[in-house]
Amino acid sequence: MPAPTPTTLTVTYISTLPSTTSQVTVPIPTPTANMPLYFGEAVRNIFLQGGLWAVNSTGVNQFIPWSQISSITAQ
Repeated sequence: MPAPTPTTLTVTYISTLPSTTSQVTVPIPTPTANMPLYFGEAVRNIFLQGGLWAVNSTGVNQFIPWSQISSITAQ
């Protein structure tokens, strides 16, 4: 049985320089209802855009620059 297709990305990033880290979970966007976007392509798009917008733990939209992202895990 194949592994389930990941639906979210957990992004770990440096929230306060030099070393405090935080995490946000973002859904992997889908181009159509029946065709999930490959998680590798989602990470590529984040890289090409220079980062991503996400809602942090306090409920505020924030931009996370690519240079502050330390890991991305697909789940």
